[in-house]
Amino acid sequence: MLDLENPMMRSLESKDANAKDEKRSVSFVTVYRRKKYLNRPCYFEDEDAIQISFGPSRTLSKQCYLPDTVEQGIQNIPHSAEDEANTEALQFASEGILHAEGGWPKDISYQNSEQMSRYKRKIEKTEEYISQMTNLTQTMLHMIKQNNAVNIYQNYFEEIDPLELTEQYSSRTITVFHEHGDLHRPVTNIAWNLEQNTQFVTSFSDNFQFNKPCATYIWDIDAPSVPYLTLMSSHPAQCVEYNPKDSHILASGMTSGQVVVWDVRVGTHEQLVSNHEISHRDQINCLVWFQSKTNSEFFTGSNEGQLCWWDIRKIDKPTDRTFLYPMKTEPGKLPRAFAISAIDSDPSIATKYMAGTEQGVLFTCNRKGKTPNEKITSRVKCHYGAICSVQRSPHFIKNYMTVGDWQAKIWTEDNKDTSIVWTKEYFSQLTCGVWSETRCAVFFVGRIDGIVDVWDIVQDLNKPVYSLKISDFPVLSLKHHKEGKYIIVGTSDGHVHLQELSDNLVHTYSNERQLMASMLERETKRERFLEIRIREVKLREKELRREKELARVQYEEDKATERDNVAVAETAFMTVIEAEIKRREGDGARMLEREHLLYNHNRTGPARI
Repeated sequence: MLDLENPMMRSLESKDANAKDEKRSVSFVTVYRRKKYLNRPCYFEDEDAIQISFGPSRTLSKQCYLPDTVEQGIQNIPHSAEDEANTEALQFASEGILHAEGGWPKDISYQNSEQMSRYKRKIEKTEEYISQMTNLTQTMLHMIKQNNAVNIYQNYFEEIDPLELTEQYSSRTITVFHEHGDLHRPVTNIAWNLEQNTQFVTSFSDNFQFNKPCATYIWDIDAPSVPYLTLMSSHPAQCVEYNPKDSHILASGMTSGQVVVWDVRVGTHEQLVSNHEISHRDQINCLVWFQSKTNSEFFTGSNEGQLCWWDIRKIDKPTDRTFLYPMKTEPGKLPRAFAISAIDSDPSIATKYMAGTEQGVLFTCNRKGKTPNEKITSRVKCHYGAICSVQRSPHFIKNYMTVGDWQAKIWTEDNKDTSIVWTKEYFSQLTCGVWSETRCAVFFVGRIDGIVDVWDIVQDLNKPVYSLKISDFPVLSLKHHKEGKYIIVGTSDGHVHLQELSDNLVHTYSNERQLMASMLERETKRERFLEIRIREVKLREKELRREKELARVQYEEDKATERDNVAVAETAFMTVIEAEIKRREGDGARMLEREHLLYNHNRTGPARI
């Protein structure tokens, strides 16, 4: 109850409200005060008062409802978005810094060794220096006692299974190159410029534009918006490569079977073109420059199964030809040659080369041979499908890799019959593969589902260490930069993706080469032992078959001898039986004659003789 002590305070208005449902009256009192008493405190006291309780209204309770709970998160900070953009390349400069020795007093010259030694001896005799060294010595003695008390080589967690140490690999897309307009020609080949590390060339092939002029582009990664140069040709270029000694010269194989040579110093149009009548009869799938004294020779492979050697000084016709026949040929009998899908040469010996075919057979050849049988030194069935890529390891010349069907395999020249290392069988088909230029144990494979897998065979032989989703379209070509930082991926939709790899995929560690060499040697020995064991098993099986054959022949001879003996015994037996029968027949006849004589004697008496 409110007690108003001020006599000036009075009630001016009183209103009564009737509750319709409860039929009870409620009084509302409004109190007014003069302005001068507004800020004065109010005084309350306890008095007897009537407390009235109001029950709920049924009518109002029917109109009451519980509101639905609504939760909404509110962030009281400004929203921001992250985006990437290509900016202009920054110019860096290396500046040297001169580090001079300091901290000495002004009267001591650090260039005078005698003054420095005299000052050091003076400091070592002070009490402050001795106390500081004593404190450091006590700390060091405490650490030494701790190391002596604890066995630092003890394994406290022997029961816990060790976890695999996983190294994180990564990559990022620098830019994507593509043709202008609505053209989406598949990227069939990519080649880096060995002199200009920022430039590369790409070839596009489209069978629907067979007789129309087509373009081959040279790109610069510092200016990705437009091609650096556009090389024009009369037919689509299926493959193109830089001359390793002169980056201004490029050679290309066309879908028409001709070869074209450009010199960018002269112009962007084709300068040298081979004669169509004496070139390949089908499209050229691969081209490789090989080492020579003039650095002007290369060879090509096509779908017709023919290898041709060319010299840019005389490009009208090939200098040599070789057909890849599946078997040794006889004069006058030439079988159909296998279509060539990939080739590679030996950098140490210019006359040795390898060629992979669409039938999965790898041919090892030597150009010094005079006849086709002498040029082809070996034929090995590597894959069930076409060999998409074949490349020698840039770190171990004796080892090379083939990619085809659903596997990538590593071979050695010491054992050409079987591979020494191979990947798992993929569910999707492999389309290309390339060795890493900087790390000897790493290689890349492209898949038909648009994924590039990175394999480190020293770290893991069961699965790739890193998989990169490039596109939804098949990956057709791969090329690794010689410095190892970039890898270029070409897809069937005409896009060329430039990827920057993480440092652990670029830089090699200290003992990687030794581990790789020991693993290859171990696997080579294992395959050699297995081959020897298989040869021994085959020889044993051959001896067993020969022994079985000899036993069978001996058994047949024994059976024949037994049959002959039985026949002789049967003949002798039948002879004895027949003789006995004849004897008995003679005895029977004599007995009958005697009985007859006795019978006549009994009737007539003794006979007269």
